Amino acid sequence: MPPDERARIAAQRVEQHFLRGQIEVVGRLVEQEAVGGLDEKLGDAIGSWTFHDLRRTFESLGIDQCKIPWTTTDVCLHHVGEHKKGVKRTYNHADYIDEKRDAMQKWADYIDGLVTMRPELKMAA
Repeated sequence: MPPDERARIAAQRVEQHFLRGQIEVVGRLVEQEAVGGLDEKLGDAIGSWTFHDLRRTFESLGIDQCKIPWTTTDVCLHHVGEHKKGVKRTYNHADYIDEKRDAMQKWADYIDGLVTMRPELKMAA
């Protein structure tokens, strides 16, 4: 490989690493702001929690209470599930937009029902 091609590839990798780092930093700042805002609204209702608790709660209760297929919760959480592992990853480039839309509607309906009933707030263990 010619030296100028190696330099171009190296520069591209540095740029990609920098952008990923910037996105991660921005994502963490947004997460901290979201957690802080919810902490203010919830007070001591649920104690200490992290943003990941919301993901775990969606995964657990989405499957259990909303009957969302686990393959769809994986897609919604941006996990690489069994449906896209190995050789399937090469062939399966589906976005699952309709499935995600249906899952989010079921989840919104579930949360709306909880808010309306005003139950004790709990995070999935």
